[in-house]
Amino acid sequence: MHLPGTPRQSEETQSRVFVTALSFLSYGILIVASGLLGRMLGAKEFGIYSTAVAVCMLITTGATLGLEKLALLELPIYFRTQDWKRARGYLFFSVTVILATSVVLGFIIYAAVWFMMTPNESDTYLHYLLVMVFFLPVITMFMFLLEVCTACEKFISSTLVYRVVVSGALLLGVVIWTRVTTNFSVKDAILIYGFTWVIGLVLMLALALKNLPPQLRVKGWFMEPRRWVTEGISFVIFSLVMSLFSSSPLLVLGLNIPEKSNSGVMSAVLQIGGLLLIVSTATTRLYAPKMSKLLADGDTQAQRKLLRQRGLRMLALSLVFMVVVVFFGQRILGLFGNDFECGAMALIMYSIANCVNLIFAFAPWYLQFREKHRLVLIVTIVCTALTITAMVFAPLPAVRDFERVTIWYSIGLCLMFVVFRVLVFLDLRRIA
Repeated sequence: MHLPGTPRQSEETQSRVFVTALSFLSYGILIVASGLLGRMLGAKEFGIYSTAVAVCMLITTGATLGLEKLALLELPIYFRTQDWKRARGYLFFSVTVILATSVVLGFIIYAAVWFMMTPNESDTYLHYLLVMVFFLPVITMFMFLLEVCTACEKFISSTLVYRVVVSGALLLGVVIWTRVTTNFSVKDAILIYGFTWVIGLVLMLALALKNLPPQLRVKGWFMEPRRWVTEGISFVIFSLVMSLFSSSPLLVLGLNIPEKSNSGVMSAVLQIGGLLLIVSTATTRLYAPKMSKLLADGDTQAQRKLLRQRGLRMLALSLVFMVVVVFFGQRILGLFGNDFECGAMALIMYSIANCVNLIFAFAPWYLQFREKHRLVLIVTIVCTALTITAMVFAPLPAVRDFERVTIWYSIGLCLMFVVFRVLVFLDLRRIA
């Protein structure tokens, strides 16, 4: 047991502070980059660009088959038990399957979009999705190596590449290209976006090769492909549905509402409120290996303490963020251009929902680590289906389209994560 003030606890505190600082830095870089894109493209074209990116990231989530999320559970246990042949087998199997899946899926999507697209759709997200597909293997492999580095206890370094270097490369690319050309287009924005992931992959691969345990060089491997794929698919279905849920406001507006400026405003709202999602993802990755070890040890009290500590810290951060959004949200939206300032009320509603997400974000991960995949999927799918149905079919005549979509999204997200936290409470109470 480590007492307060011991080196290990001090190191963990420093990690949490550094992760939060990285999240804010990444957020600032992304806001500046998105603001430049919004001003260069305008609300309509920025909405098209954002919809294409959202669809591509949704496809990427499915292409990993959940093997990157499973790495956070499996690899720390293999390293701890010194099961090097099984760890080596998992890495070889995952890399091969993810690359093959992303390439095959990319060809299928490219062919499908090519035949679906009509000549008058040359300025829609479908046209630009064809460009994004070429970067699919790059993004999926980056996401896998990101979690491999986390499992190797290189969370800070991998987060630095993911949150700062990739975001910085995007900003730098936008700044340079806007100085090279006077006719900045959606295709330019998407190509810059794709090549930032190429830079990120090179750095992440170098980081992974440097920090993987040298014992993995042992000859031979042991594989459990059926179990890994089965558990990975359980993770990927949840991740895929959650990605669909988080992108649903933009997708509903971009694919269903004729006026594309609505999706542009919604995209700006998502970018600003996205700080909480960045912190949520980062802290979840920080806590996941620790929870995996606590579950292996059967330490219920420590599990409960870890969840409580994270929730309280995220609550404090959420309150600070809401103060900023309420008093300065409209001005921040103005960074994207005057056409975006009308989204101030939608930003407040979206931020409230993301605060609930942030506070309880580790709850579904805990349930999945406890192998309650089916329960998590049922809750996620039901809430997602109800929310998207309400977005598309439930009218609210007194508000604008992007505000109506935000209201239903916020209600659905709050409901989902409150249910998850209640299920975690009941599970911990049962095994105590």
